[in-house]
Amino acid sequence: MNRIYGIPYSQIINSNAPYKANSLVSYFDEDNTILVYASTGKDPRLSPGKYLKGKLPKNPKPFS
Repeated sequence: MNRIYGIPYSQIINSNAPYKANSLVSYFDEDNTILVYASTGKDPRLSPGKYLKGKLPKNPKPFS
């Protein structure tokens, strides 16, 4: 995320419950924050083609 999109390391959070947005609510204003999930190709929960490949949605919505 840092190298490809230039997102500062200070804005990236590693979480023990990454797929539960409510675990991140305390860090951000949920009405003004867009949540982007990233995972490796080794994640067994994802099947091929079920992940975002380098582009963010055109009109992302806040995670509230």
